[in-house]
Amino acid sequence: MVSRAVCLVTLFGVALAACADTPNAVDVVDTSETTTTTVEATITTTTVEATTTTVEATTTTTAEAVDPELVAAVKRVFDEWNSGDTARWRATFSGDAVQAGFGTDYPIDEFQDWYEFFAVLGEQVILGNCEAVDDIAVKCAATSANLWSGKISTSLTEAVHTFTIEDGLIVRYAANHTGAGTARSEWIKFADWVEETYGVDIGGFPGTAEGATLALDYMDEWAEETNG
Repeated sequence: MVSRAVCLVTLFGVALAACADTPNAVDVVDTSETTTTTVEATITTTTVEATTTTVEATTTTTAEAVDPELVAAVKRVFDEWNSGDTARWRATFSGDAVQAGFGTDYPIDEFQDWYEFFAVLGEQVILGNCEAVDDIAVKCAATSANLWSGKISTSLTEAVHTFTIEDGLIVRYAANHTGAGTARSEWIKFADWVEETYGVDIGGFPGTAEGATLALDYMDEWAEETNG
């Protein structure tokens, strides 16, 4: 079991704004200049409100778009992913759950090392909008970040996660990631530098919890050298 407490830096877990009072009708009709100013103020207020309530609006849409029980199962699997506890994460899947990859379904347990790798890196996932695929499947957008993506200053990794859910547990999982290629290619350079400089093999991306733990010792120095 790997456990850790981390802060979100930016693969793969809100705020509200109050609107200004709207002028009354008497104020609006005094002059044409006053009317124009009033309209612009209304537009600005609406924009700020939309920006500051984006996460809440997404959550509301998610709850209304699919069966609430499916939403709850998806939220739980991401919450446990963010916990960094591999046993809690695994418990959100059925015993014979599979993960899709390269056109084939594999037992979810074959990806345990990958999860532990990202758990060490403190990966956090923020759940976005969801839509129903069918009665037992749901497709959800999400963004994620970890210590490594923060060190190399990459943007949030976007992904679409598809879950098939039975009796509250995930029985099949598939993900389509966007932007993970940058983190992987930069890791290769980083890994080569660590081995050449210190003779330490930190493995690939994603790799193992051991490789990620070793990598933490060299990330700051690497970031200073590459980012100035």
